[in-house]
Amino acid sequence: KVLEEANSIAEKIAIFNQEDKNPYHQIKKKISEKNLKHIVTVARGTSDCAALYASYLFAKTLGLTTYSLPPSIITLENSHFDFSNTLVVVISQSGLSEDLVKCEQASRKMGAETLILTNNLNSPMINHANYFFNINAGKEESVAATKTFVLSLLNIVKLVAFVSNDNEILNNLPQLPEHINTELSEAWDPELIDNNISSGFIISRGLGYALSTEISLKFKELCQEQIEPFSSAEVMHGPRSLIENSFKLFTLSLNDSSGAGV
Repeated sequence: KVLEEANSIAEKIAIFNQEDKNPYHQIKKKISEKNLKHIVTVARGTSDCAALYASYLFAKTLGLTTYSLPPSIITLENSHFDFSNTLVVVISQSGLSEDLVKCEQASRKMGAETLILTNNLNSPMINHANYFFNINAGKEESVAATKTFVLSLLNIVKLVAFVSNDNEILNNLPQLPEHINTELSEAWDPELIDNNISSGFIISRGLGYALSTEISLKFKELCQEQIEPFSSAEVMHGPRSLIENSFKLFTLSLNDSSGAGV
């Protein structure tokens, strides 16, 4: 069922592209008017991996200071912030996580504009947040966030492309499902995976590192294997001493400025 849902991602992206009514232009207007100067992301689990990707892309492309806020800073520590001129982005597949609901409420009280990305049209946050993005991945029927992770990234990329006037990305999004289906046809050789080895690293950098955190999570959740994500800039500072013959080592290199370092 997990593989079936993964194979449906291209179709879900095509549907998203056709039905998307998310208010990217409203957020672009706020940022262009200098009313938003900082971005804070709040999430848990797979959504937090998407939030890490968002944080890096916001900072890299939009030049806005970005911070990933652990929910417990608000829910347990009761910390207070001046969130004026701040967009707080809450990513939640279910839209029901109690700590994230509290963070969205508290952020608005502290002066933030809030944006909720969720796959649940019945999330209570939709009625209160300043902006709502519909992930629109369809119902998850196997492991949570099989499809919503990729669709969350698409929401984020599209927002950044709108704000930065990157028409090349926007014009190429309709071709994304076709590219994904092409990649899905390139099957891995099962012999590359040794089921007798259950620990290892996945090494990447930049936006790739954010993706590696989600891959690591899925290794743990689906394979019960401890494949830890590391930045290629950090793995040499101690962790490499763990590498031995009975160890899995994956690399994730993107075609950007981070790729050469991996």
